[in-house]
Amino acid sequence: GQEGFHAEKVEVGEAGLRSSPCHHVDQTSTRVDGQNQHCTIVCNPLYTSYNTTPGKDRLSVLDALRNGRERRFRLNEEALSYLESVPLSNATRAWLLAESSDRDAKEQTFVERLDTRWPKLNTQQRQAILSAAAVAAYHAEKDMPIVRLLIGDDAPQFNWIAAELALCWVHEGRHYKKLMPVFVHHLQLLSDFRKQFWNYYDDLSAYQQQPTPEASARLDGEFARLFSTRTGYEARDARIAKTREKKESLLMVIKHPEI
Repeated sequence: GQEGFHAEKVEVGEAGLRSSPCHHVDQTSTRVDGQNQHCTIVCNPLYTSYNTTPGKDRLSVLDALRNGRERRFRLNEEALSYLESVPLSNATRAWLLAESSDRDAKEQTFVERLDTRWPKLNTQQRQAILSAAAVAAYHAEKDMPIVRLLIGDDAPQFNWIAAELALCWVHEGRHYKKLMPVFVHHLQLLSDFRKQFWNYYDDLSAYQQQPTPEASARLDGEFARLFSTRTGYEARDARIAKTREKKESLLMVIKHPEI
């Protein structure tokens, strides 16, 4: 007797997705009838949608962003470009190229074709092909809103989906909180850097309220300076280098102050 609530949930999700090209996304574990599953949360300041699925992968994220529509797969040029960095045999790549098309396939049809032709693909390879084809089909959709900017953490399942990905500074800051220095000197170095980290975040928040080209240039330079420091505390320096590699996504607020 929950049909009315299910229908309302679909309507809220549809209206929410149409409200903005920018959406927050996250996935968290949840229990359903004693079984471990996962909940994908999609939201912006106007709505929140909770979507529980057995898996925690790119396909489940797409299920949430497509508001529960039937899965579609498209093995086109875009899908093949995503697979360039995936370790696949030359024979598999040749088959994928031969199978490429700008037409969508239903999930059962696509999966059966893949598993019949390449039954020995390992789990990662199979999942990568399914993900690439599903993302390509999503980007080709005409009858629903496509999310252009995702805001979340750096979980790999959020890659490929949107044209732009803005990373969360709170998630990034947790990596530094997990460091466990042994020496007092390293503990002080970490403490000092974390203060600088959050002071920089405060500057980004201030920029968001009053963005200017001058402030944008200043923040870009400060990021380069802050995340280029080396102190000899190897764990901290390695963590800083990883943050530096995420510059574009961490500074997405400079390009999009509305987020």
